[in-house]
Amino acid sequence: MYNLKVKLYPISIDKNELGDKPLNEVVFLLVNEGLKKLCLNDKIKLEDCNLIENYNAGGYGEISKNELTAIDTLAKTEGILLDPVYTGRAFYGMLDMLKNNKLPKNSTVLFWHTGGIPANFYYADKLI
Repeated sequence: MYNLKVKLYPISIDKNELGDKPLNEVVFLLVNEGLKKLCLNDKIKLEDCNLIENYNAGGYGEISKNELTAIDTLAKTEGILLDPVYTGRAFYGMLDMLKNNKLPKNSTVLFWHTGGIPANFYYADKLI
């Protein structure tokens, strides 16, 4: 819509399928539906919707030291609180990708915080 030169790195935090479809196929269908609703003529392919899946080994809702470290880092450096299930895991993925040079050098990186704060109440005993 705005001709931005961006590359998304979507980090999957959940299982690899949703019902009878692989998760990337579900994302592909949602993106195409959004393009249609916005009357955009952009064309995407299924391979444009690949998800980075190597950060979801613990499974949905299973909190590891990785998520806890990422949550602690952002809270202490920026005063931003992440939930452990979604944004904590995704933020850890971004930190790991930066640390291991998996993103292009000199990139401007934007982390998209999608919410999820209520999950902190459920996992409060693990976050303290």
